[in-house]
Amino acid sequence: MFSFGAASLDVETSIIVATQAYGILETEVDLTNQSISLNYAPDSSRGEAPFTLQRVVRSASVNFEGLVAVHRLVEEIAAGE
Repeated sequence: MFSFGAASLDVETSIIVATQAYGILETEVDLTNQSISLNYAPDSSRGEAPFTLQRVVRSASVNFEGLVAVHRLVEEIAAGE
């Protein structure tokens, strides 16, 4: 979504919706103009290790068709499809 020209708030919201739909509730999202970081910090009592994933956005373009396709995918994930 970021590389297709979506606003940061839309990208952040979509990431949170998708992670929560898959039962990953302990996440934090950090966006810059060139990267997306997803931090997972589970309850330490479960013995799970925290980790961070980062994606660097190397190029951006306005691609509304691609943006719509990704948005539909997020909607399907949120609906449990």
